[in-house]
Amino acid sequence: MPPTAELQLGSVTLESIPSLAQRAVDLAWSRDARLAVAESCTAGAVAAALAMADGASACFQGGVVAYSPAAQFTTLGVSPGPVICHEAARQMARGALERFDADVAVATTGVLGPVPQERQPVGTLWVGGCSRRQPALAMRKLLLGETPEDVRDTAVEEALRLLILLLEQ
Repeated sequence: MPPTAELQLGSVTLESIPSLAQRAVDLAWSRDARLAVAESCTAGAVAAALAMADGASACFQGGVVAYSPAAQFTTLGVSPGPVICHEAARQMARGALERFDADVAVATTGVLGPVPQERQPVGTLWVGGCSRRQPALAMRKLLLGETPEDVRDTAVEEALRLLILLLEQ
């Protein structure tokens, strides 16, 4: 897959956040892979889900919550410019991979609400991911949810699904 590929995320939720996190940790453990995350719009919820999974201490290296654009630029090496876009999600994931010396990393950036940002509507999500073997990629989804919490939970699910996808490759 080319490094600039944009994919649509799945929209069917069949597993809970804890079970997705457990599956990601189990896969990482079985492959001796180290995991890392970089989060903006999910504000640490992906890292928290992974940390609660049994066996996380054997594979989860850590995460960065870079909520502001300035934090994304300085902490994760994101190029100055819009941060709710595919390139920022890719760079965030790559930054987490490098800073935590991980094998697989995912990142979230988007608009959970209550108002649009960077001309992006509420509910826009970009999830980036990369591994030592897979170039950085980004996936976009326009999420539907009644509350910012609903959208956040769906964003966490999508990040965990991407993490599982990268681990399965």
